[in-house]
Amino acid sequence: MAKVEFRLSDYYRPLPKQKLYHESPAKYKCYMGGVGSGKTTALIWECLLLSLEYPGNYGLMGRYTYPELRDTTMFEFFQICPDEVIADFKKTENKLIFKNGSVIIFRHLEDPDKIKSLNLGWFAIDEMTEVPENVFLMLQSRLRRTNVPRRVGFGSTNPEGHDWVWHKWCVQHREDPNYLFIQAPTTENPYLPDDFVDDLVSSYPEHWIKRYIYGDPAAFAGQIISTWDARHHVIEPFDPPEEWKPRTVVLDHGTNNPTAVLWFVVHPEGFHIIYKEHYAAGQTVDWHARKVLEMNSSDSPDFMYADPAIFNLTLQNPKRGMHSVGDLYADYDLHFMPADNDVKSGIQLLLDNFKIHKNLINPFTEKQGAPKVFITANCENTIHEVPQYRWKDTKVRGRFKNKPEEPEKANDHTVDVIRYYFMTKAKPFKRIKRGLPGFKSPDERKWDTIVRRNKMHQRASPQSWYDKMDEFERERQEFLATIAKRREHAR
Repeated sequence: MAKVEFRLSDYYRPLPKQKLYHESPAKYKCYMGGVGSGKTTALIWECLLLSLEYPGNYGLMGRYTYPELRDTTMFEFFQICPDEVIADFKKTENKLIFKNGSVIIFRHLEDPDKIKSLNLGWFAIDEMTEVPENVFLMLQSRLRRTNVPRRVGFGSTNPEGHDWVWHKWCVQHREDPNYLFIQAPTTENPYLPDDFVDDLVSSYPEHWIKRYIYGDPAAFAGQIISTWDARHHVIEPFDPPEEWKPRTVVLDHGTNNPTAVLWFVVHPEGFHIIYKEHYAAGQTVDWHARKVLEMNSSDSPDFMYADPAIFNLTLQNPKRGMHSVGDLYADYDLHFMPADNDVKSGIQLLLDNFKIHKNLINPFTEKQGAPKVFITANCENTIHEVPQYRWKDTKVRGRFKNKPEEPEKANDHTVDVIRYYFMTKAKPFKRIKRGLPGFKSPDERKWDTIVRRNKMHQRASPQSWYDKMDEFERERQEFLATIAKRREHAR
């Protein structure tokens, strides 16, 4: 392997953020910035430094599609890479060989299966937000080269809202020293033309300025709750005092998608607080029900609502007949009432409650200006999904045609829960079409559950059912007494 000597300062004088990017010992680095912030330059030099510092290194530089890799990433790379360090470039293989034996391969990342067999010392992804998270996870599993002391993965990107990149570096691994997140605005690059930033500011809409100049990961086109600001909406976790009422539990059930359950309480001054969440995918109703009961043990909910779809009779059992997901929850004494699923009205309520109202005093900071809803920091999935809630992106031909005002059905499970909550505050509950009976109350549904269990037991074991008739009658009398007390208290 040939020894290569050249002066780095003749080619590269890193900006402060670029210098931090190169000097950090973190294993996984993300450089997020606006246009002209130096993120691509930092990415390319990180690849070069790792290749030159460790002879015999083997790294991958990738981008999602091949045309972008060829026309942008590779073009910029060979504009920057000093010729004297290159031994050969095999164009048909997109493989660059250095004089010290290190190798860089350039690959598009549309098919993760094509990188399964690689043995890497490092990998770099240009425009990380274009790439699905499973590609990053696949590349992580390829960092197994034993002849280099440092195995790292890194990337650069424009912000694309609160996506997987933001969540991995800014939420999931926020305190992890192995993860470095750098946010670099365009304004920090002194080598740009004097009128460059002013030109963009005068031309761009507000969300473009936030995204492409200041590198704000919370700004993107189509964002529905554009007033989201974690500094205003997120508060420290706490247990609400017992006298704070009412307390409401709202469910959005999912089978393949996550099931989301949120706990709400009303502050004495009328503010709404989300203080607990349950969020999981790929589990059965009984698993979710037990989790909700466990989390309910320290609370006494006044109301319980759910997506009205769970009350559709979509399940069938030879013994039970047609039944619903709501019936399965009722088996665990979780008697939800149907929420109102009017999407357009619900979005208007979301916008009003998440808006920062200048005339309101924040009850937690005593400062002027506050939203009507707060989320405690332990509700991580809610904090992740609310700012990601966006309008459905539809391609529209013709300048004056309206786009449909529909939200995109992705990463919206907790937002749907919040929407159900505010809609039920506006309307206690929605009745179905005229001529059909209204939705039953929680007490009526509980009684239906008792009767259904009794009938199922009678079918399964008639003899033992006769032996337990007295027990059923006692349960019926206790239930009727409970209803009588509630009615007396209501008077």
